[in-house]
Amino acid sequence: KPEQKLSSYDPVHVKVQPYEYDLDAAVEENLKRFALQYPRYVSAEPRELRPEDTCMIAMKTKIDDKIVPSMTFEERRYTLGYGLLAKEFDDGIVGMEPGETRKLCFPVASDKGESARADVTVTLLDIQDVVYDEVDDAWVQKHVPVYGDLRGYRESIAETLDRMARRDYEQYVRGMAVATLAQRYASSIP
Repeated sequence: KPEQKLSSYDPVHVKVQPYEYDLDAAVEENLKRFALQYPRYVSAEPRELRPEDTCMIAMKTKIDDKIVPSMTFEERRYTLGYGLLAKEFDDGIVGMEPGETRKLCFPVASDKGESARADVTVTLLDIQDVVYDEVDDAWVQKHVPVYGDLRGYRESIAETLDRMARRDYEQYVRGMAVATLAQRYASSIP
């Protein structure tokens, strides 16, 4: 085992930035992000369906005259523009109004990877707006009841964020000390 040497064994002194962390702002930012995970959908004013809208649809799909159970349903929420269904489907329903039914036909790959034809009958049931509720006691009770109320939820978030920020700061301080010690390394690296 090779012997390692330092040019000095005096105490290490490093200059580091003081610990600063706006915990209140970080908690508020986290609350906003958490709220985005729990959208609520409400009926939009009647209008034509637009690209990237969220809507409720009923759909019956056949491929080569065989019903596709996973693509046949009475009501399902769908958001255009995410590539969940064929582009031809999204293009075919843009402009629909609630209550309208359209028949679409476009090429798809069959179960065997061969070219096939999808025949889709789709009814636009509703166009929906996405709403993000304010995080308050009622929101906490509905979505994360383990915290009891907003105060308990904030305290939990603050505790977690503070612990993570302090851990990161301690890593930063240790890294600065290691960098200072590395300047004293006098041995050759094999």
